[in-house]
Amino acid sequence: MSWQCRGSAPAFLTCNCAARVSFRERANPLRQFHHFDIKRSLSGGYHGPETANSSLSNEELYKTVLGDALHDSIREVWQAYRAFRLSQDQDVEVHQVKSMLRDFLGTALEEFGDRQEDLQQLSWADVVKLFWLSVHAELGQIQLDLFLSTLIPVVRDKVDTGERLSHRLSLSLLMASLRLDAIEDVMSLVSFEYRSLNTDDILRLCYIYAQSNQYESTDALGKELSRRISSNLLEEIRAVEFQDFLDRVPKIKWNPSIREKKEIYRKAEGCRTHLTASNIASLVQLLNRPPYLSAEDMQQVSSLVSYRLHLCSMKELGIIAKTLSRFHENSPRHWTAIMFDDIAAQATTCVDSADPKDVVRLIQAFQNAQIKPEGLLDVLDIWADKRLASMNAQGISLAMAHFARIGEASQRLLHTAVTVAESTMDQMSSSDASRLIWAFARLEYYPGDRLLQEGIQILQSSTTATDFSDRDTANLFWGIVKLGKYPSATEHSNIASNLYRTPGKLSGQSAALLLWSFASSQDATGNPTAGQKFYSTIYRLGMEVYRDINQVDSQSISMTAWSLGVLKVPHKEFVSSLDQLVLSNRLNSFEPQHVSNLLWGLAKSGAHPSKECLDSILQVLSGNLHAFSPQEIFNICWSYATLGVAAPPIVPEIVLELEIRGTEFEGLELSGLAWSLSRLLRLQHIQDGYYNVDELPKRIVHVVEQELPKHMTSLEASQVAMAVVGLGRLSEMDKTININPSLIEYSLDTFHKNIVDDNFSIGSVNTVLEGLQILGRQLPPALHAALRSNITVSTLSQTRIWETCDLCYNTCACNVTDVSLEILAFIDEQIADNQRITPRASIMLLHTMCQLDSYPTAAVFQTTSKLASLSPNYNLSDKWLSVLAQTRKKLPMHIKHMLELHPEWEEKLQNL
Repeated sequence: MSWQCRGSAPAFLTCNCAARVSFRERANPLRQFHHFDIKRSLSGGYHGPETANSSLSNEELYKTVLGDALHDSIREVWQAYRAFRLSQDQDVEVHQVKSMLRDFLGTALEEFGDRQEDLQQLSWADVVKLFWLSVHAELGQIQLDLFLSTLIPVVRDKVDTGERLSHRLSLSLLMASLRLDAIEDVMSLVSFEYRSLNTDDILRLCYIYAQSNQYESTDALGKELSRRISSNLLEEIRAVEFQDFLDRVPKIKWNPSIREKKEIYRKAEGCRTHLTASNIASLVQLLNRPPYLSAEDMQQVSSLVSYRLHLCSMKELGIIAKTLSRFHENSPRHWTAIMFDDIAAQATTCVDSADPKDVVRLIQAFQNAQIKPEGLLDVLDIWADKRLASMNAQGISLAMAHFARIGEASQRLLHTAVTVAESTMDQMSSSDASRLIWAFARLEYYPGDRLLQEGIQILQSSTTATDFSDRDTANLFWGIVKLGKYPSATEHSNIASNLYRTPGKLSGQSAALLLWSFASSQDATGNPTAGQKFYSTIYRLGMEVYRDINQVDSQSISMTAWSLGVLKVPHKEFVSSLDQLVLSNRLNSFEPQHVSNLLWGLAKSGAHPSKECLDSILQVLSGNLHAFSPQEIFNICWSYATLGVAAPPIVPEIVLELEIRGTEFEGLELSGLAWSLSRLLRLQHIQDGYYNVDELPKRIVHVVEQELPKHMTSLEASQVAMAVVGLGRLSEMDKTININPSLIEYSLDTFHKNIVDDNFSIGSVNTVLEGLQILGRQLPPALHAALRSNITVSTLSQTRIWETCDLCYNTCACNVTDVSLEILAFIDEQIADNQRITPRASIMLLHTMCQLDSYPTAAVFQTTSKLASLSPNYNLSDKWLSVLAQTRKKLPMHIKHMLELHPEWEEKLQNL
């Protein structure tokens, strides 16, 4: 790089262009040049090379050149540039001068950048001047990086060698490095004796620290400030210096004492007519640091704040309001309430040019104080009309994101935002649309189908995987679903495929949010997304949560479990990772909703959590159920019942909560608890070998009989069925219980109405029929007719074979033999092609054939074959062993011969 003349430039920055010779060439005796006399060149042009003095060695000559040429160059160029700035020569353009400075610095660094040891000969003054010349030259990033990488080591070496740097030059060096964004590199290389600094130097140092955010380096400075305030520093400085003091000191690490704060306030009171809005905001910030002033002291400060409040912009108002919110009392006559009213009024006068984040800061301060004056709502409306309405796509998305983070926005502001978003949709980038949808979702305001459909298209775009972070993608999908816009099955599949291609690792929190979005959308529409790629994507998202299980929060863990439950994906790795929560005792910190959702998801997904995990959750629940809502209690009870795990520690507590808060439980929760508690008590009976229920069934039935009729009309068929079978099982455990006949009749009427009006469910019918068997009740004629009309070949074709066997058994047990015969005929046609019949279903089917005295060939062959090949290790309950023993006695001889059981089963039957 060499100097060049561009246009008209002052003489001090020009040279003879015909004789451009580099420093190194002039210093090399082989080229017969002495050094280039920079000083003469700056004074009046280049006078030509001189003959080299052969008596000097290359080393000596080079050092002479460095000592003279570079030092003189820096000094002369510095002096000339300062003179130019003072003269303000109108014939020379500033950009030309800056260009010459860049060329000078480039030449110097090019020639001497690889000789650090020679640059050490420069004085501290020369080094500081080079820094400041680079500031004024406005170097490009590449030149700046080269400059810093060359001179920072020089500074470090000079410090290491113990070369003394004066305080004045230290401050100047820091100020220059601050301007060059190199303060981090230089700050650690300088030190100060604070007591030797004058007041101006102290203020300059405060400014440097404040601008560089080097809080950790200011402990000693804070102590010096305290010492000087105690020595009447504030009385010595003028009003303009105190203004600088206020603006700079609050940004450094310093907590003045109560006495020092009062001194600062007294000085501010004396300079009140000179204080700016920024000074007032800084004063309030400083006084609000610990140790805190009393409310009475802050009330005195508020009078000064009120005096200059009319000068404050939205930014300063937000700072002041945030501080005052700590002292607010909910009294309309309290001094802070009056101040907040004044702040709201002032906000309406400066809202036109307010930045969104400043408006948000002000609203947040009012929220912290738990007050909402009408004037503040006016601020939002005015801002919406004057600023929001004129924003572009990026501006509107950023502004709404600010409001979303605090969850506050007026209706007019939201309406204006939607209008602006629709008008700028064509110019809106993917990131703007994503941010805007997220904001509307947080504010729970529907922005219209067009924006949300655009969001769905973004999620399906092939560029989303590379252009968006995993967090942005998760927030976008969450926002769309949260607002009630659910992608179709095809769109779901496309989104899943896109996520499957996403490179790199997703965070556990983002993966949990994506899982929730898939699950919530599918749960709302009832349309499951099929395909191996979709399943693979869901499993991958679960793996990301599994890997981050020690980092993600409890909400993300419970959200993942809930989502996998809705999607019916039993994720082994995720379930196994829950054992780590047990070891770390993290489950103790889970909120009630998180525990409830975690258990529900595990049960719904078909997972098999470890006994240690389930026992640990029981310990968390025991003694704490009073903190759980009725819905959460039902979810917990249902989950343990579905998982088939007895929960003796909490069953009495659940019954107690049911008695205490019975009126708070809805119909679903009451019917679900009747079923769940009856199953848990039965599991405990199987585990212990006897019923030890301490009148728990009677207590449960009493609450259900009292509260369930109030909610009967709101129940679905499946919920009514759970209530019927649950009451039946509870009465079976305690023979003294007599279920109210009118409740059973009401339940059956409701069930009949539901299966006529809604989709017919074989599962619900089976449950009701089981309950009627236990209760010894006959099927009402109307319900009998409904079953005949709804149980068709089409209905049975969509039912799993074991459910069909259940239905055949239950209809026969309730004396609906005509329906049973039709079902048996259907089973006989289908069973040969279906090898997944269970041992329990085989026993039920054989028993039904005996009751009907009908033995279709295929049905007989498949059931007897299944039981004859039954492993002795299979877990078959005593109830079904008893049914098998009774059935085998009634079978015709030729079928009985076909039913040859394993010897161990034969022994078990004989021992019944």
